[in-house]
Amino acid sequence: MGAALGRVCAWVGRTALVPLVMMQLAMGPARAAIFGPATPAAAEQAATAWLDQVDTALDIHACDLADRVCALGLHSLAWSAVGLASAYPDCPGDKGCLADRAAAAARIKARAQAVDTRLDVVRDDFSIPYTMEHRHLPPTAATVDDLSRQVMADVQASTCPATQAACVAGELVALHEVLLLANRQPVCQALPAADQAPCLKAKAQRVKDVAALAHDRLLRLFDRLGAWPAAADWGLRADIAAGTLLQMMATDGVLAAKALPLAQAAAEAGRSPGAGYALLHDRLALATNTVQLYGTQGACDEISHTWHAYTLADPGQLDGRRAALGLEPATAYQARMDAGCKGMGSAPVKADAAPVAQ
Repeated sequence: MGAALGRVCAWVGRTALVPLVMMQLAMGPARAAIFGPATPAAAEQAATAWLDQVDTALDIHACDLADRVCALGLHSLAWSAVGLASAYPDCPGDKGCLADRAAAAARIKARAQAVDTRLDVVRDDFSIPYTMEHRHLPPTAATVDDLSRQVMADVQASTCPATQAACVAGELVALHEVLLLANRQPVCQALPAADQAPCLKAKAQRVKDVAALAHDRLLRLFDRLGAWPAAADWGLRADIAAGTLLQMMATDGVLAAKALPLAQAAAEAGRSPGAGYALLHDRLALATNTVQLYGTQGACDEISHTWHAYTLADPGQLDGRRAALGLEPATAYQARMDAGCKGMGSAPVKADAAPVAQ
């Protein structure tokens, strides 16, 4: 997968609370084919097409903006466009290219902000991060409980049709946001010692409840789509959210059996980032005590500060498997991972940092 797509995935991750450390580490220098040439003009053209789709949906009322899934989906598609324009163009040392990229990103961002303004009139709580920031909500257990209950109820009550890209993106991002929130907040270790155990118990139950809903909704979504929600069709956030949700529920064999072949088909067809499928496959393999195929999973050695991959299937064919998905050779990946380990100090760090709902 191209370095350009690695940057845009990282940008989308920062703005959507998607844990994409592993996505960044898996990206190699090969050019991605999903969004065309990694130039400011091509990126802006692709981003503009997404925003045109969003504006049309708003103008014709393709879905009900009072429906969280609809509103969040349109917001998601709009800001996927911003990520694409901001991070995808490859401008190594080219000041003119960098200036063009910044100008294009500013134009796309202005349009995305205009989308949020239109959404805000109808519903100002379409996104959990957006709501917490604009309402100045503290990351307490009460906040997490209130937001989790509301989002889960809204997802279950949604009538947004799966034939709409915004609805697919909205449901996936909503599930991802609430499961990530339940995993991360509140920070029980920051509480007094006597309060930590009850906090952790409540947190575990909250994650379990959200994961159960996400499991059922994802199975239903994959059945209705019959395909992976690929970035080329549904936007980067939908694609990334689907993959991250599956990684967060890595021990769910039923869901993995349903989704993994769909993800593979989308990656092999050039509709979805190959790195995303490679990471998903390897993460699920480790969670089910089988061996990885693409060598994306491993850990830093805290003594040598070098990275080592976990057990691989048929190591002699590793580079061939990686190349088929547009990934860099294993030696180049190893070098970048080693550099990352040296910069992380003595703590062992796995390539995959996604939380898991057991």
